[in-house]
Amino acid sequence: MAGVNVTGQINFMFMVFINTLCASGGIFMSQYSGASDTDGMQQAFRFKIILCGTSGIIYMILSCSAPPALLELMVHGNTQSEEIVNQALIYMRSVAFSWVPMVFSQSIASSLRETGIVKPPLLISVSAALVNTFFNWVFIYGNLGSPRLEVAGVGIATNIARLFELFVFLLYAEKTRPQFLFKIGTVLCIKLRLFGTILSKSAMILVSEMTWSVSETIVTALYNTRGSADVVSGMAAGFAIANLFFVCFSGIFTSTGVIIGKLLGAGQLDQARTQKT
Repeated sequence: MAGVNVTGQINFMFMVFINTLCASGGIFMSQYSGASDTDGMQQAFRFKIILCGTSGIIYMILSCSAPPALLELMVHGNTQSEEIVNQALIYMRSVAFSWVPMVFSQSIASSLRETGIVKPPLLISVSAALVNTFFNWVFIYGNLGSPRLEVAGVGIATNIARLFELFVFLLYAEKTRPQFLFKIGTVLCIKLRLFGTILSKSAMILVSEMTWSVSETIVTALYNTRGSADVVSGMAAGFAIANLFFVCFSGIFTSTGVIIGKLLGAGQLDQARTQKT
């Protein structure tokens, strides 16, 4: 549990980074949706796919080759730091391959929500969580004839769940053909000026979110230096509860942004001013 928490805290920073990229593209996605601008929506989706996809591949490579020294910073001074780092490395490398399907799923899910399609992403994400829970039970403890893999089993279960989630999202997108969807061969048909505008407009959001996530990681690392593995495990339990609030706040911000963005895109400025309260 301590090893998974140490890796999870580093992964948390990456997930905040991806969520911020999706939110940056989402600001424009919701406005283009309100204006019924299909080309603009596709450009915003390309922004997510290209930047998130590239980030996912880079982070996957970094996770596979992560040096122990990086994880040791999270538990420096802990009486069981060596054992915790060993477990953390196993988990980080076993879960590494899940990042690429995760970033593409997140790009599709966020785009669906930003265009007013909220129920399917919820159902797909809940289904993926159930798949993850089931295979955690199978691989961690060695149930149903599976070998007992413990920490490595967590990573395998996550990989399966992320692939399942992406597969279902792709099936749904292919069946419903949302307006932001484009042919895969046109993924590089981008408008550089628009990409630059999205990046410049979202730069402060990215700085703000990453500063917060880094500060949370530093605080966690400071607590992890005290005691042994039980302290790190306790921090994991507390952080899991805090995440419920983080997700709740994020949902409120996203839903509000979609509503206001659509109104702005449709040119209904007075109504947008009213809805922002």
